[in-house]
Amino acid sequence: ALDFCFKVDHAYKHALKMTEFLGSKKIQVEAWNLVNQSLRTLLSLQYEPLKIAVTVLHMASKNLKIPIEGDGSAAWWRVHKVEQLELEDICQQIMDSYCKAGLPAGSCQVSST
Repeated sequence: ALDFCFKVDHAYKHALKMTEFLGSKKIQVEAWNLVNQSLRTLLSLQYEPLKIAVTVLHMASKNLKIPIEGDGSAAWWRVHKVEQLELEDICQQIMDSYCKAGLPAGSCQVSST
């Protein structure tokens, strides 16, 4: 018989820290809901929790039309070592999970600013 101990870190703590820094309760609630939705996917097995947290923060800011400012030199999420393709893939998987569940999905637009 095989025995496994399986531990998965989730994006909650990273999302919470980042939204507390931003000071927006609306983004915090939206990001929390998106992390919840991400648990219906395999993202926690594919990506680091920080990358998922950055993506849900990006999605929350786009859905609520509340911009997140960077330092002007690059997209704010690149500071966290998240590449645009990763951001797009994580976003797409979360959006797909909404569609599969029959829930209304917001938009996820990836921009370099």
